[in-house]
Amino acid sequence: MELAISLNCECGKDTKETLKNIKAAGFKAVMLSETAGFDCDILSKKDMVGEELEDTIRAAFALGLKIPNAHLGYSRDKDIYHECEERGLDFVRSTIKKLEILGRYKIPVAVIHPVSDSKPDTPLPGAIALRRMKEIVAAADINNVKLAVENLAVHDNEYLFYYLENIDSDYLGICFDAGHANNYPPRVDMLKTWGHKLFAIHLHDNYGGTEHNYDDKKDYHFLPFDGTINFKKVLREIAAAGWKGEIGLELHRVINKKFGVQKYDHMSPLEFLREARKRGETLCKMIFTKNT
Repeated sequence: MELAISLNCECGKDTKETLKNIKAAGFKAVMLSETAGFDCDILSKKDMVGEELEDTIRAAFALGLKIPNAHLGYSRDKDIYHECEERGLDFVRSTIKKLEILGRYKIPVAVIHPVSDSKPDTPLPGAIALRRMKEIVAAADINNVKLAVENLAVHDNEYLFYYLENIDSDYLGICFDAGHANNYPPRVDMLKTWGHKLFAIHLHDNYGGTEHNYDDKKDYHFLPFDGTINFKKVLREIAAAGWKGEIGLELHRVINKKFGVQKYDHMSPLEFLREARKRGETLCKMIFTKNT
């Protein structure tokens, strides 16, 4: 089982330096992150969607890094629910273009948020969003790229469940984020209920929601074993779901700086990445241990 780490780990001054540091630390796979390497969601840069994404892919491949999945951006994901047909169509087209690029480079999974930071005024999922998501899933099928929808906070998961319950496709599944599940336990057991549609995993640590209150500002993305997650339990459930893919680490070296959390500020990017690989290797061993 191979280790992968997210490009969005704050371990370099730019994308290329971060990729080089990831390679130097001994990783063989990187999970792309649109927030780190290519900002395809800004309307003023629509013509850069393909160029920026492909540059990032080529830079990773040039270093011999595999790409098991790419996390698409989420600055505009509410547009899929918007009543304005032009905004909804623009979002769908942008997402499909990304899927076409991933398919061209044989990157098997695209990770998306069902909606990010939902507010009371965010439209609930319904016929409009379902129609648009079905179009995106159809494009995923055509391009042979699976769409992994990530579990987020409690209310946000209602959007995830809506899609899973209303779209029957082998190309629509979940990205299980252990940190989000610890902070915001969903109303159903994600892996038990949807483990047969597990397309990607994000492993990181935090303090959970019990002692520190539910707050998206507490989504720290610590190194494994620096928070309260029971990784023995999590890995046992991931193994029970039949997971054979990468152990994906979604970590941040600079954590919620604006809220005063500087857990790893004493570590250089390479030191952080090497420690991440060391702990990731421990996770890989744990998933194969029968008494985990």
